[in-house]
Amino acid sequence: MRFFETANIDFMGKKKVYFFVSLFLILCSIGALIAHKGPVLGIDFRGGTFLQVGFKQIPPLEQVRGALSKDNWEGFTLQTQPSNNSIIIRVKQGESSKEDIAGRVLETLKGEFGDAVNPVPERIEFVGPVIGRKLITDTLKAIFGSLIVIVIFIAFRFKKWIWGFAGVVALAHDVFATIGFLTLLNVEITLVVIAALLTLAGYSINDTIVIFDRVRENIRSARKETPKQIINRSLNETLARTVNTSLTTILAATSLLVFGGEVIHDFALALAFGILIGTYSSIAVAVSLVHLFQYKNK
Repeated sequence: MRFFETANIDFMGKKKVYFFVSLFLILCSIGALIAHKGPVLGIDFRGGTFLQVGFKQIPPLEQVRGALSKDNWEGFTLQTQPSNNSIIIRVKQGESSKEDIAGRVLETLKGEFGDAVNPVPERIEFVGPVIGRKLITDTLKAIFGSLIVIVIFIAFRFKKWIWGFAGVVALAHDVFATIGFLTLLNVEITLVVIAALLTLAGYSINDTIVIFDRVRENIRSARKETPKQIINRSLNETLARTVNTSLTTILAATSLLVFGGEVIHDFALALAFGILIGTYSSIAVAVSLVHLFQYKNK
């Protein structure tokens, strides 16, 4: 990584390239969302049947998932409850009643695991679309509320509203591009994915603030350099830290993606792609907006 420690890249000379790359990402995301008629929502948001099935001894989740997949079940999630030897199965609600769905799931599991499955489900619940819509509303409120707080915090810390605006635009850019990417791959948006998006948001804004801090410090101490030269120097000075931190996190997320199994797959995928885009936006988008609006490209 010695190259990054001694780098002297003219980042601000490539602003048009950054904006075209970002425009491409946003248009691809919009295209994916239009093609799929919005993000692919999971059971948490669309509603479905909640079924808790007891076992004498909990089998591996992959074995349960394989049994349900073989019987043409789609759009389900699994969660173990080791304290009482049971597995929670969430199934998308079709035209069947929750009792019919529970009966068919139990039949499938008994065919695979025999007497190891308790004959009567411990719990059956239906989560309707009304609750799903409320969850979507609450999630959006939380996201927009956090964006407003971030704008106020950064604007207060850096004494200029444009810094807060640039940070939030870069953050929205990262989250929207990641949602578009997941939609393109037909990955469902579940609470696990929302957790990954919130993790990405925190990571991305922290990265942006670190770079903003260096720019502010260099502006205070510089006398003869232009704003463009100061911003370029600041980005080059923080480049090694930015790349090393991002690579470390992406490698960890990739390990989860490859070895973590189905349960953590979507979380790791969203996090790995999101951090990649977040690193790009912290370097290219956020600071470019500050240079464009506050310093008028000087």
